[in-house]
Amino acid sequence: MRVLGLDTALFSCAAALVEAERSLAWRREERLRGHAERLLPMVEEVLAEAEVGFADIDLMAVTVGPGTFTGLRIGLAAARGLALALERPLAGVSTLEATAVAAIEARPELQDADCLAVIHDARREEVYVELFAPTAGQGGLSAVRSLRPAAAVPLDRLATLLPPGRLVVVGTGVPLIRNFLPPSANVLEDRALADPDPRIIARLGARQWRQMGATPVRPLYLRAPDAKLPPS
Repeated sequence: MRVLGLDTALFSCAAALVEAERSLAWRREERLRGHAERLLPMVEEVLAEAEVGFADIDLMAVTVGPGTFTGLRIGLAAARGLALALERPLAGVSTLEATAVAAIEARPELQDADCLAVIHDARREEVYVELFAPTAGQGGLSAVRSLRPAAAVPLDRLATLLPPGRLVVVGTGVPLIRNFLPPSANVLEDRALADPDPRIIARLGARQWRQMGATPVRPLYLRAPDAKLPPS
């Protein structure tokens, strides 16, 4: 199965083509704007490098959030449009789970942690947080179990959510939270581990499809939009 993974949910624009757990080609660029203009050309570059066409894609996978409202809309619209045009199924993947699994894949020793806290920058002095415990993976891909549902949390409340024990922290929110973490926390500062990896998104989408089949793909919004309508 060839799976195209897409991500524009946070501060990157990314695409990857994966087949049977093997990455055929991928791209990821840090980007605060311009996702809409860059995403489809990036997909074409990935397919060209892999020497396949759109018709060779079997499944689409896309991050559904949490993330920026504009970024989520861009990624979901592109993925839904491609899935509809190609008559292919679409799977939605959490940005928080994708980051957690990517960290464990890159650093297998993290499987011994009691808690892996994925913390992404939500702006407005908040972060998106979900706590995970590593668990037994299937099909060659690591797995995590959610210990606390995803939430948007003010920076000054973060410490109250973090459990004792061996804590690992990763995500785009790491630069914001250093002063709110216990001294014993293992903070992963590698930027490559912070943003969702499109290869992991594709593999998580494939696993979800095998386990659950077709499910609704909806954006995961954890708070109201930043933009407000002008007063009437």
